[in-house]
Amino acid sequence: MGIFSVFTKYIKRNPEWQRFVEGAPDGRTKQVLTYIVDSFLIPDNINPVSFKANYEILRHNSRKLYQSHASLANEPDFSKQGTQTIDELAKFGNQPLGYSDWFIAAYPDVIIWFQDVKDEKAMEIMGNPSEQNIFDEEHKIKGEYLRKIVDSYKKRLECSL
Repeated sequence: MGIFSVFTKYIKRNPEWQRFVEGAPDGRTKQVLTYIVDSFLIPDNINPVSFKANYEILRHNSRKLYQSHASLANEPDFSKQGTQTIDELAKFGNQPLGYSDWFIAAYPDVIIWFQDVKDEKAMEIMGNPSEQNIFDEEHKIKGEYLRKIVDSYKKRLECSL
């Protein structure tokens, strides 16, 4: 039994996240989403509705633009379930470099916190890896380092249930 099938069994116990993964357009995307859901969203008890709201707010660059889009497209508006912190990060030109959109949507409070962490503390959290070890081929922070950042955050996650 491969790691993908183990993840898939775990996700099947959570119908909201199962639907999220099953909506992937292809097998590669499904594998990536399975990793994200199993390694981050389920263990950290991320609220699927808040995640979706944050993701849409981020994708539209503001809560108001997302609300307008949802209204014009006759789609459900989840904006009220979005977190406060996402409003700051969603502004055009204000999205932090190095983070994938899914991470920004799920952990906006962690990102704001980590931006204020002093270099010394950041090195304590991340270790002392080279830049090429931290970033993937898309220049986004790799999952193992994202996990270290989230695990170092000592407050309740804003997007959790």
